[in-house]
Amino acid sequence: MKMTCLIRNAALNWPDAVALNDGNRSVSYIELERLIVGQARRLKRLGIQSGDRVGILARNSVEYAALLFATSRLGASTVLLNLRHSPREWNDMLSESQASLLLVDAEHHSTLDTPTIPVWVIDDDHSDSISRLVPADEAIPRDIDTERETTIVFTSGSSGKPKGVILTYVNHYFNALGSNENIPLQSGDCWLLSLPLCHVGGISILFRSALAGSSAHIMRRFDTAVANVLIDSGAVTHLSLVPTMLIALLQHRDYRPLPATLKAILLGGAPVPTSLIEQARELKLPLLTSYGLTETGSQVCTLSPQDSPEKLNTSGRPLKYRELRIVDANDVQVTADTVGEIAIRGEVLFKGYLGGETLDTDSWFHTGDMGSLDTDGYLTVCGRKDDMLISGGENILPRQIEAEVESFPGVADCAVIGVPDTKWGERPVLFVETTAPAGCNLDALTQHLHERLARIRVPDTIIVTEKLPRIGIGKVNKARLMDLYRERENNHGAD
Repeated sequence: MKMTCLIRNAALNWPDAVALNDGNRSVSYIELERLIVGQARRLKRLGIQSGDRVGILARNSVEYAALLFATSRLGASTVLLNLRHSPREWNDMLSESQASLLLVDAEHHSTLDTPTIPVWVIDDDHSDSISRLVPADEAIPRDIDTERETTIVFTSGSSGKPKGVILTYVNHYFNALGSNENIPLQSGDCWLLSLPLCHVGGISILFRSALAGSSAHIMRRFDTAVANVLIDSGAVTHLSLVPTMLIALLQHRDYRPLPATLKAILLGGAPVPTSLIEQARELKLPLLTSYGLTETGSQVCTLSPQDSPEKLNTSGRPLKYRELRIVDANDVQVTADTVGEIAIRGEVLFKGYLGGETLDTDSWFHTGDMGSLDTDGYLTVCGRKDDMLISGGENILPRQIEAEVESFPGVADCAVIGVPDTKWGERPVLFVETTAPAGCNLDALTQHLHERLARIRVPDTIIVTEKLPRIGIGKVNKARLMDLYRERENNHGAD
């Protein structure tokens, strides 16, 4: 199936509406369409054609967004490199994806480690800027084959090597369409694009905005002070944040009420602390919790603006163009309020990973996430299947412990890992993030957990830290926590 590029369609319907704003300049949809066509012609001059892959390593910018769409107009795809990874990892990803070309911003140009493919800079004022190339004098297709791959986005790799997720244009389109049918978005609205464009949470904002003729305000990196100015002035109407970003935003504004011009805060990417849910209810935030993943191009489930605040402890219900079910170890669908593995299918589901397909015969993708659906169809996520530990014959999901820890005063965040134990097989170890480690009352916290959990689920070891290690956009790096635990045990053994 073919469809007109969403940006071209927006340029026809809302030519003078602001498409992108980065704080220094505004670009209308007709201007963005011209920019995309120009960059597509330059990529054509460099030999990029249908089926090729182009790497991008850069912070958010108007140029980054334009190159994403320019590449797709040629029938090529973009390999999106995460700035948090190392030069060696970037080279590995480019090699694995067989990218033909790398586009990089000036900031990261000097950090590259002997790239093996041609490199061009996306900033206009650099000597190796792609904008200095004379564009090819050829027509650029207006239509896009929706089943062709459009992006390769690497997973966060919080529990292993990042995987390259192949997403098609139709995946991004239906993810955005389902979101817009749930969260109203119209011309004149502005979504704050503070999530990185190497992440599906960032890309999806571009597609949602183009569908609605609304705009996106691009931030190179998240800045709480700038974000609060934009919110209070009414310049942005919609936010996409992970919990750590929202916590920082509220702290910076000293928990002042948000203006009525802010219509929605889409929150996902990591478990939401209980204390943040309570603050959202108290402040009457337009908070919409969600569950999504790279393999679906962003959201799968999201609360609706019409949902009760009492549902904030869930991730909402499946949006249109997605199906979700909870299955047991035998792939049998379980009843309501029963924990099992989350399986997904639908128009948003990815084409596969670099190196192989992962769908079963009925096109269901088994996510590896554990969760349950209540009788109203709202999803509660309980953690990762591979995080589950077995202690004394009992299955323990770390998220079940973490949810109780989060309600203890002074806990900013927490994480639980399973470690080997000669008596019980495995035991949970709790890491607690607090701003005042010396003042954390571990005896009181242990008592708090004994009052709420079965004895077998209460961690024997609690480690207090000022900051949990993170990867991606907010996820706790549990592999690093295991390293920290082993270092601690080795140091104790040395004593």
